[in-house]
Amino acid sequence: MATAAHFSHRNNAAAAIIEIDRNNNRTLDVTLDRAMTWFIGLWVGLVILLNVVAVVGFVMSAPTVGAGITKIQDTYSPLNFWNWIAEVVSLLPALGALAWRNRRRSRA
Repeated sequence: MATAAHFSHRNNAAAAIIEIDRNNNRTLDVTLDRAMTWFIGLWVGLVILLNVVAVVGFVMSAPTVGAGITKIQDTYSPLNFWNWIAEVVSLLPALGALAWRNRRRSRA
C-alpha cells in the first residue's frame, strides 16, 4: 500500500521534471531565435552579394562601361517587373524566417 510520503515523492519528482522541461524549452527558444537571426542575416547578405556580382558582371561583360551601365539601368529599373519579382522571391526565405521569429517572440 502506498503511503502519503510515497505520493509526495512522486509529485516532487514530477515537478522537477516539469521545471527541467521548462528550462530546456527556454534554452531551445533562445537557440532557435539566434539561429533564425543568423539565417536571416546570412540570406540577406547572400542576396546582396548576388546583386553586387551581377552589377560587376554587367559592367565586365559589356563592350564599354556605358553599355554596362545601361544594362544595369535596364535590369534594376523600377519598371522592370520581373526583376522585382525575382528579388522578392529570392528574399522569401529570409522574410519567412523573420515573420516566424517575430511570432515566436510575441508568444514568449
